[in-house]
Amino acid sequence: MCEKCVEIDERIAHYREMAELSGGDALTILSIEELVKDFEDQKRVLHAGVGGSAANSTKQSSH
Repeated sequence: MCEKCVEIDERIAHYREMAELSGGDALTILSIEELVKDFEDQKRVLHAGVGGSAANSTKQSSH
C-alpha cells in the first residue's frame, strides 16, 4: 500500500472511531459516512491508472 493510502486509511479509522463515540447521533454518523466514502474515492483515484488494482476490483464487485 502506498504512503498516501496509509494516510487516508488512518483518517478513515479516526473518523470511524469518532462515529462510534458520537453516541448514535444520526447526523454525525451520516456526515462521517460521507467523509469515509470521499476518502475511499480518493484512494480509487490515486490508483485508477493501475490495471487490476484491488481498489478497482473492489468497486466493480460491489455492484
